[in-house]
Amino acid sequence: MEPISSPHHPRFLAPKLSYLSGWCTLLLAALSTSCGLVEKHHLVGSYYLVAEDAPQQMKVVFNLNPGERQSYLRIGEMVYAVGWDHNYIVAKQHPENNRRIDHYYYLDIKKDYESAAPRSSVVGPLTELEFKRRQADLGLPGFRLTIESLQ
Repeated sequence: MEPISSPHHPRFLAPKLSYLSGWCTLLLAALSTSCGLVEKHHLVGSYYLVAEDAPQQMKVVFNLNPGERQSYLRIGEMVYAVGWDHNYIVAKQHPENNRRIDHYYYLDIKKDYESAAPRSSVVGPLTELEFKRRQADLGLPGFRLTIESLQ
């Protein structure tokens, strides 16, 4: 039998294999948790309300190919309520996950396209009063979906 200090002895290899398998387990866990969406709601056309790793990451995105992860941010985190029709998407957001502040946005679908800068089609942040005025003037839709846990 070879001495324990020999690189071919099973007791010499065991700690190294254990260390390696630990790193492999961590790598697999990281890959499996960051590859999917926690939540995804189709709104209209190529628009989705999504959160990648945690519900607090909820945002409105433009995505031409729903099977692919590449999407274009339109309204950032943390969106907790949305409404839509074929002309507009409206959203309520707690900026930086601060639930004491509400920002309102609307997206003009007719002005938007895949490589458009969001500022060309998204208006906001607005106060509730500003939003209600625009809603009356433009006929913006009401809110249809609220994520209660984020409200």
